[in-house]
Amino acid sequence: MTVQSMIQYQLAAVAEQTIEMPLDAIILDVQCHQGRVTMWASATPGMRTVERTFYQIGATGKLPAKCGQYHGTVQVDDGIFVIHIFEENYNAKSN
Repeated sequence: MTVQSMIQYQLAAVAEQTIEMPLDAIILDVQCHQGRVTMWASATPGMRTVERTFYQIGATGKLPAKCGQYHGTVQVDDGIFVIHIFEENYNAKSN
């Protein structure tokens, strides 16, 4: 049995961001951690990677047509900003 590891990703303060992640990464949670939007995933160390694109949409923002999986909502700056995290639908590709 392969052992999974926890991986933490801090998202940049941008509307769209592509992150290289292990192919089997499963997004577990998204929260505001130490003032930054942070995402945690479980994955197998050393597995080949794929690029996955995430969108940070404001509380009144419009969803891009390519938005797929919803991963969570975070509040930053003591709730002044509410951000919804979505992932683009993707097909696994090797890098």
